[in-house]
Amino acid sequence: MSTRREDSKPNPAAGFTAAICGACSDGEHDLELLREAVRRSTHGMLMRIDCPLGTMYCHGRKASASAGPVILVQPCTISRSPLGSAVIVGPVRTADDLAAVASWLGTTPIDGSGLPPRLRMIQHSRQQSIRN
Repeated sequence: MSTRREDSKPNPAAGFTAAICGACSDGEHDLELLREAVRRSTHGMLMRIDCPLGTMYCHGRKASASAGPVILVQPCTISRSPLGSAVIVGPVRTADDLAAVASWLGTTPIDGSGLPPRLRMIQHSRQQSIRN
């Protein structure tokens, strides 16, 4: 007889883990808006990490027009098992961008379809480079 934990079944609405680039973020202002969105979610988690795209990528963007933190969002089950691919969000350049990300996190994100196109630029450009 097999016993299966309820939270091990894929549940798209279960939760997410959001990881913000600590090197690029605007300190506590960025984090506070995201913390509020995560607190309102049932099973959300927020982490501040080194750049999820790599140190060279992060430092190269700081001097360019695409400066702004990147947030990696991984949909997951209650037990934090990943569900599908992570979504690369960013660059987050303005207060409006940050508000859009916070609002999107409130929907328990599965993919980037609920984000404005400007916040999917990095993911889109990475997908294009893979195809070339």
